[in-house]
Amino acid sequence: MKTLKIFLLLTAVAAIALPAQSRRQTPKETPAELLRQAREACSHYRFDKAIDLLDSYESALGKKSPAADYDSLLTVAERGRSMMERVEKIVIIDSIEVSKNDFQQAIVLNASSGKIERGLSIASGPKAVDNSTSYIVEDGSTVYMVTDGSDGHSTLTAINQLADDTWEDSGFNFSDLGEGGDVNFPFLMSDGVTLYFANNGENSIGGYDLFVSRRNGDSFLQPQNLGFPYNSTANDYLLAIDEEAGTGWLVTDRNNPGGETVTIYRFIPSDMRVNYPSDTPDLIDKALARNYKSTMDSSTDYSEKLRLPQNSGDASTPSFSFAMPGHKIYHSLNDFKSRTARSAMTHYLSAEIEYRKACENLAQLRASYASGNKSDGGRIAMLEQSLPGMRAELARLRNEIVRAENPDL
Repeated sequence: MKTLKIFLLLTAVAAIALPAQSRRQTPKETPAELLRQAREACSHYRFDKAIDLLDSYESALGKKSPAADYDSLLTVAERGRSMMERVEKIVIIDSIEVSKNDFQQAIVLNASSGKIERGLSIASGPKAVDNSTSYIVEDGSTVYMVTDGSDGHSTLTAINQLADDTWEDSGFNFSDLGEGGDVNFPFLMSDGVTLYFANNGENSIGGYDLFVSRRNGDSFLQPQNLGFPYNSTANDYLLAIDEEAGTGWLVTDRNNPGGETVTIYRFIPSDMRVNYPSDTPDLIDKALARNYKSTMDSSTDYSEKLRLPQNSGDASTPSFSFAMPGHKIYHSLNDFKSRTARSAMTHYLSAEIEYRKACENLAQLRASYASGNKSDGGRIAMLEQSLPGMRAELARLRNEIVRAENPDL
């Protein structure tokens, strides 16, 4: 009997001790830990989980004040959850990594789609913001620039070239585009109405987001966030659509946030937006464009879409749009007063043709590699290594042209 009592006593003690021990082994989720988990959930596009964690965080705080980024994190989570319900279905046919400082050179458009330039300053005219992107329409008569706004944020300015080669402000009102942030990286569709741009204001889900607006007279309508997969929780800089080629270009740093390179995706735009069903199993991957090759149809040949346009033609009689200081955009070699600048421009055009050929060759090799021809791997690596040097040479030649034509600058 005594033995039985001792056994029952030990059993009772163990029953009490085990839950206490289990509680000691389970770390308490402090407000700081809940907030950390919420941030992590947002970065992985698990926005529902992030919202639940933020609710728990708010409850765990009691009467304490929330962290400084609590409201913005909750806004991102709620906006992300809404955007996950309308992830657009697009076909991405190529992806390249280039330097963030000169990615504009890697975007090769047909002349009908205009031209994208890294910054552009007009003497005795508006000054472009450092590290900004300008857009020049097809005939060079209008330039969309990024300039300092009156509210301390960058905004857009459009200037028109007059018959005497001077420039005047277009009078367009871009005030509705800012939304409390910086506006940058403009691209105007050939209809002259549809404007794509980036903004890091209050309606962004993180860093710069891509937006679309449409011109209504001299003003632009309330912009719309393009959503996923065009945007991400990182920086999404530029979207350009070449209607003649039937391809689009998307520039983002989502694969290297805050780094020195950006990813440029080439995709096939649709006339009408079609979204993935919200219960698609790999919806997060689609939103992130994590495995872009999964968006392609294995039975479709994309080689024609990957082909880059050849705008320069014969380098001996070229036509081009080259932005110069002093209210000018040159369109032919005859525009140059300096023989040195004219010679440098000829070299620049030849180098540009070679660069485009290399980009086109790389795109074709990548398409071949993706279809199973693994023997192209070495040539792909060599071309990828050569492109940064070619872009650097183009930048050097551009500077040489400007200095030769404008020795007093």
